[in-house]
Amino acid sequence: MPYGREGTLVTDRLLRGVAVPNFGDEPTGLIELGVAAEQAGFDGFFLWDHIVFSNTGDGPPIIDPWLVLAVVAARTSRIKLGTMITPVPRRRPWQLARQITSLDRLSGGRVILGVGIGSPAYGDHGIFHEPTGDRVRADMLDEGLAVLAGLWSGEPFGYEGEPLPTLYSLDAQALGQRGGADLVECPVRLPARRIEVMDR
Repeated sequence: MPYGREGTLVTDRLLRGVAVPNFGDEPTGLIELGVAAEQAGFDGFFLWDHIVFSNTGDGPPIIDPWLVLAVVAARTSRIKLGTMITPVPRRRPWQLARQITSLDRLSGGRVILGVGIGSPAYGDHGIFHEPTGDRVRADMLDEGLAVLAGLWSGEPFGYEGEPLPTLYSLDAQALGQRGGADLVECPVRLPARRIEVMDR
């Protein structure tokens, strides 16, 4: 599909995608669903990204979405792939940057990243002694996106966030001569055009 100004997708038809909870005892069903979605003509296959889908600690069994998407990427050729949504405050941005880049390269540039602060707040964050306040997680989302963009820039990169223990710092000198460029290879296409920020 062609890309227009500022990397936006240009199409003359309605695009259709499937968004699926990452619940299950075995990943096989989600993998087969992703492959079937492409075969059925869908344009996107997106998995939720949770660790615990309950504020009580109970809830359905959870499958890692990134591992499922990697297998789906290897077994498909056209469908866009991604998460809906990945709570950036629950992740270390440098690790997330590497995972997304690896999936994007495996898929030939088909990754679309949905991001937000995450929900349920206690189930996906508080149980693991991560911050649960909306404001703190929103700040972590903003800074996490800044770190992702810097690591993907291909330029020397270091980062100093706000002086709070929940936010981020990267030492460019320790990362190597090119900073972030030595740590994480760039995705196939510039990712800033394919990150969707969502409410939760």
